[in-house]
Amino acid sequence: MLWIDSDIIVTRDFRHEFAGLDPRVLVATEEALWGNYSDANAWRARAWGFKFGRQLPFTINTGVMRVTRSHLPLLTRWQELLESDVYKQAQRLSTEDRPMHMFGDQDVLTALLSSAEFSDIELKILKRGSGIVQYFGLSGYTCAERFQNILHGPPYFIHSQVFKPWVKFAAKRQIENSRDFVDTLYLDLSPYTLAAQEYKADLTEPCTWMQPQSTTAALLRAVGFWYAPLVGLPIAILADIVKNANLSIAKRFYFKRNSLHDPADLKRSAGNAQQ
Repeated sequence: MLWIDSDIIVTRDFRHEFAGLDPRVLVATEEALWGNYSDANAWRARAWGFKFGRQLPFTINTGVMRVTRSHLPLLTRWQELLESDVYKQAQRLSTEDRPMHMFGDQDVLTALLSSAEFSDIELKILKRGSGIVQYFGLSGYTCAERFQNILHGPPYFIHSQVFKPWVKFAAKRQIENSRDFVDTLYLDLSPYTLAAQEYKADLTEPCTWMQPQSTTAALLRAVGFWYAPLVGLPIAILADIVKNANLSIAKRFYFKRNSLHDPADLKRSAGNAQQ
């Protein structure tokens, strides 16, 4: 069985990546570059109390998965944990208070695949850049990934992870602060949006979210020749510099601000503040 999240767009034929695979091989993707990326020392498995089996180089992302009957024991165990009281209680907590090994379903899957019980399952990982773009945060499409796509062609999949342009741009938004401006602009330059424009004529619903939401976005799309690796490249360069140089001042300035709130979120926040 092949699973593809509904917020993923396919850019080219990927079937050869799955052809001839041993039924025992599980296919998944590399997680986006953000705070939960690493699984150093199999800490998720240890946090669940599982016996150590192996260390994975990163968190498993379940946006694209291929499983077979041979993986039924793993899938059954995964379902048991997701339906457990402890996991359900964790999901009721805010993202700030939630235990990181139970942040979401893929954290649980990563823990299981790192455990001794399932460490014998062979994995095929679709890597960031070549296999999939995990477009989340300012490191969602790095310079290295862009240059790789220029040289070798686009990835098979583009994942509009977390923030969806068709949701955020369904109505006009008021920019709140400098971080919100940067994040909104970066979402406006999404390679998902550029790829989706190919299907615009086939859709019956309004597609205003595919249009540039600002003059700056329109300019950067034009300067990048509407070619995904070049559109948004200036922002990707700055993000890579800040990340690689570990510019803590820039990071504090950026992360202390909120961004990409929906109007409903702002109304709830205002209501809570008045209570």
